[in-house]
Amino acid sequence: MKITNCCPATKIPESPHFASRSLLLALYFLLALLGAISPIRASYDFEFFCRSDTVQRVEPGGGADFYSTIRNTGTERDYYEFNCRVVQEVPNWFVTYCAGGTCGIPGIALHESLDARETDTMVHLSVATDFTSGEEIVNVSVRSTGNPVLADSVTTHTLAGAGIEERSSRYFSPRLGLSTAPNPFRRRTTISYEIPRVEGKNLRFGSSSLSLYDHQGRRWLTVPSPGSDPGRHELYWLRPSRLPGGIYLLRLNWGSRSAWQKVVIEE
Repeated sequence: MKITNCCPATKIPESPHFASRSLLLALYFLLALLGAISPIRASYDFEFFCRSDTVQRVEPGGGADFYSTIRNTGTERDYYEFNCRVVQEVPNWFVTYCAGGTCGIPGIALHESLDARETDTMVHLSVATDFTSGEEIVNVSVRSTGNPVLADSVTTHTLAGAGIEERSSRYFSPRLGLSTAPNPFRRRTTISYEIPRVEGKNLRFGSSSLSLYDHQGRRWLTVPSPGSDPGRHELYWLRPSRLPGGIYLLRLNWGSRSAWQKVVIEE
């Protein structure tokens, strides 16, 4: 016997209000998920400051050294451009600066890259005087290439002349006395320098070294150092055959101090 359903099931239509609430709830969870996995925006920032006194008094013929620090405080690796500018110049004084492991003279840009939170403490400015009195003002600036709006600078003052003979001054810096003769030269020259002795006591800052750089800050060679003890040292130096003629910078390192001498090698 065939049984028929006299009351067939009917589909109850879904409430439009319930469908809207479900759609909004799904959209809410989707937006929350996208917000949770969205990448963190990259940021660029740095600190640049001088650790030395920015005003230093030296004996005529002596030199001043300024040491600065750059720290990447952003979240991304950044590439920095350094520039050096002489704001107020004293004739025959000589300025060099170093950053990122290379050295140069004012007007030549130096570059360095730092990872996030990385620090370089060896940004170095050196001002070598002669026996001319005066005040030389030098500005070292740095700019971020990740965000070119970010820039900073340090301005230094080097003074030599009247009143600097007071060695009790905290700005006193003993002279290293680097020189070469003859200069210019073609085949050979004598390199001379003096490790200072102050108030009857020797300053022992470690070993000394001599390096030769071209005008773009590239180091060509290291010259054997004749000694690091207090007193005068001389080296009879023969030019290597592979070294081309041109203008070079001879740098004497003695502990944390340095001295520079411009060297002209003739063809």
